[in-house]
Amino acid sequence: IDAYSDPINYDFLFDLEETQNGLIPKGTNAEYSNCSTRPLVANETLAKGWSKVVYPLDTNAVVKFPNLEGRTYHNCFHANFGKEDWEVRCRLQLLRGFINEIKMLLRLQNDANVVKVS
Repeated sequence: IDAYSDPINYDFLFDLEETQNGLIPKGTNAEYSNCSTRPLVANETLAKGWSKVVYPLDTNAVVKFPNLEGRTYHNCFHANFGKEDWEVRCRLQLLRGFINEIKMLLRLQNDANVVKVS
């Protein structure tokens, strides 16, 4: 399969805006989108799912990273086996999931049962 018969869909990237710390989902607070200055708790994983790994930052905050060993990435690899750009496709799929999760959390910010995105 060549790239012309199975193009990558980049449309979801229009949901991002550029900041000094990189791209973030539109409508989020850029101040809280850069966790690079906050240390992770060494060797402590709170949770692992199909597409994300969750680490504590402190008692009130966590950070999520793509789970490159998770089921979503594994399934994507098999679905794109033989394609030269499989890794780009699979990483974009994980990114799309992060963006969709943040967008949904932002939509539900006024619901008392939903965690707050700062």
